[in-house]
Amino acid sequence: MVKQDSSATGMFIPIHEEILHHAGHSPDEPAIVHGGEQIDFAGLERWTAGLAAQLMDAGAGRGMVVGLYLQPSIRMAVSMLAILRTGAAYIPLSAAFPAERIRYILRDSGASLLLADPGAQPSLCPPGTTLFHPDWNEVARFSPAKHLSLRIGPKPLSSRGRALLL
Repeated sequence: MVKQDSSATGMFIPIHEEILHHAGHSPDEPAIVHGGEQIDFAGLERWTAGLAAQLMDAGAGRGMVVGLYLQPSIRMAVSMLAILRTGAAYIPLSAAFPAERIRYILRDSGASLLLADPGAQPSLCPPGTTLFHPDWNEVARFSPAKHLSLRIGPKPLSSRGRALLL
């Protein structure tokens, strides 16, 4: 999920960084509309940061794989962005898959976490995969200023270098 930068650098911008950019410039604009639900860019950024913090606390990070077992919703989109923000990759799983197929995919992909709806049973997880149910109330109340452990960078400062924002 990347977008090519239109500037002269030609760098690719991860989608979660593009969301952060939009949140700064158009915080009240609708970011996602699903059914009767809607979230603006500021809310999407806050929810993504909050869930990313929970995922990092659960062990998600660069080079890891997280299984995604959620019904299509705004929460699913937030989860995708939050997983990417931790540096991990996600593998989407459908409730239509038999449990044995889900276990096989998680085992084969090396997924360390399975982010799932509350109804998901631990039996879906093969050995080595932990079932993770987000605390959506905590996600909604998240304040990035209170969570200094949340990694936001690295961000390009110029075409010559990068910096890590802590």
